Amino acid sequence: MTTGALDGLRVLDLSNQLSGPYCAMLLGDLGAEVIKVEHPVGGDNARQGAPHVHGESAPFMTVFTDPHVKAREMAVEVDHARAGRTRVLGIPFKLSQTPGAVRRPAPTLGQHTDEILGQLGYDTAAIADLRARRVV
Repeated sequence: MTTGALDGLRVLDLSNQLSGPYCAMLLGDLGAEVIKVEHPVGGDNARQGAPHVHGESAPFMTVFTDPHVKAREMAVEVDHARAGRTRVLGIPFKLSQTPGAVRRPAPTLGQHTDEILGQLGYDTAAIADLRARRVV
């Protein structure tokens, strides 16, 4: 990570949409450590904003240019069965003695349904019946 005029300054970014996150990005470009906090449902509205490039909101993609985000591996790439190579949230906290790693992408819809139903006591015939009735 490079140093800049604001090196050593920590900024808590509670902003939403474009102007606030853009300012936070500029502060980060100048060396500040920017910690972005988003709404737990849906995140920053900029994620929904057009234009979209390869399925991602272009304004949201600017977050990934931040040197701090890159250095802390806050977003990592994984191979997903349907989406192909995609970015996912990295390990949000770093522990020096037990570092975490994203080992696989999120499962596809229904990927583990049969396994979970089996663990709940459903046999193969019962699961097939649920599928035939379009319950699962």
